[in-house]
Amino acid sequence: GKHYEPMRVHLQGLGPLSVHIRLDMEGSEWQVLEHLIQNRADRDKLRTLDIKVDLGFSNDLDAKLLDRERLESRVRVLERMRSTFEPVGSTLEYFREGWHPEQDCPQQNCPEPPMHTAGGFGVRKFSVSYVHREVLMQS
Repeated sequence: GKHYEPMRVHLQGLGPLSVHIRLDMEGSEWQVLEHLIQNRADRDKLRTLDIKVDLGFSNDLDAKLLDRERLESRVRVLERMRSTFEPVGSTLEYFREGWHPEQDCPQQNCPEPPMHTAGGFGVRKFSVSYVHREVLMQS
């Protein structure tokens, strides 16, 4: 397999609020985000952060509990991001505008998405852009 270096190796020696990172969150990348949340020195080097999120649900009924635990864990990670970073944009509204349940599920017998808004809009894949709160306070 491929060898990857920890992000902290690439952040060494860089100044505060000097880095833009783009993460494609599908699996093990969640550990990278966990590290950033837990490590203030590394976190404070980030000026901006773009995250492409795939909450990665399984269709296997036996994996349902695991999926719920994984989903709750990933949502907690995203919520903890708010302690340092302000979300400034996402693709959620764009995807919601393309959501037409009356056309996509006219018989109203489509399966309920594992995670959805109050109106039933399924939330599985989306992107979010964050800015470090210190940057916003400087302007």
